[in-house]
Amino acid sequence: MEVFLANINHLESVSVLFDRYRIFYNQPSNLEAAKEFLKERIHSVSGSGAFSPF
Repeated sequence: MEVFLANINHLESVSVLFDRYRIFYNQPSNLEAAKEFLKERIHSVSGSGAFSPF
């Protein structure tokens, strides 16, 4: 398994993964909200375009 830092090019696949995470924890599926949530975080990282959850 390869572990890497996600960036905007991975938005589609990471959004699906995040949506499935929410479903696992009995939250309603909302792929568009997941995508927007992750896109905001990717762009907020000092313009680096790399994902940071914090």
